[in-house]
Amino acid sequence: RGIGLGLAQLYASDPAWKVIATARDPAKATQLTAVANATVETLDVNDSESVRALAEKYKDTPIDLLINNAGVLEFEASLAVPTREGFRKTMETNVYGPIEIAIAFLPSLRLAGKGAKIIGISSIIGSIGAPFPFPGMYSYRASKAALNAAYVALGADLRAEEITVAVIHPGTVKTDMAGAWGQIEVSESAAGIRHVIDTKVTISSSALYSWDGSIIPW
Repeated sequence: RGIGLGLAQLYASDPAWKVIATARDPAKATQLTAVANATVETLDVNDSESVRALAEKYKDTPIDLLINNAGVLEFEASLAVPTREGFRKTMETNVYGPIEIAIAFLPSLRLAGKGAKIIGISSIIGSIGAPFPFPGMYSYRASKAALNAAYVALGADLRAEEITVAVIHPGTVKTDMAGAWGQIEVSESAAGIRHVIDTKVTISSSALYSWDGSIIPW
């Protein structure tokens, strides 16, 4: 659903791409399973065995582009203390999951050769330097800042292999997560993300990109 569904639809509409999309329960992801030219697999980013099983299934399949999009938002009002459970869930889903998945799928990315890319869907909310008008949201802000830091480190570790790692802010998208804050359509965000991946993200780049191609301060 949301941005992930939009990206699957966009890439699957291009015959040059073979899309592998994932959902915790594909039987319930009816919009995703309806996408033509896309294979839908079961994956729970909070379940290491699920991650290992899918990576093992595709270990002999070259993967040119891996997009980690799954995320959760635990909303905390200004000066509200996050619950420990909510904070842990947010960090596990938004940080640990994208790290574990990226490393688990390295055999497939290496098969694709130089130029393979790993993309983490981040957020301007994780920027320390960019102004953001909404108060609170401590768990989500911390998780996206941590994702940015982890992917910069992962990119440095993979630079010698010419596997590119980058993070992209998708915009404030009209999704269930954004609610009334949504400003742009999913299709607009997906198209922008793809354009950034194609034209901005290179092995030498290290930046938090916005969906419109601009660079957001770390």
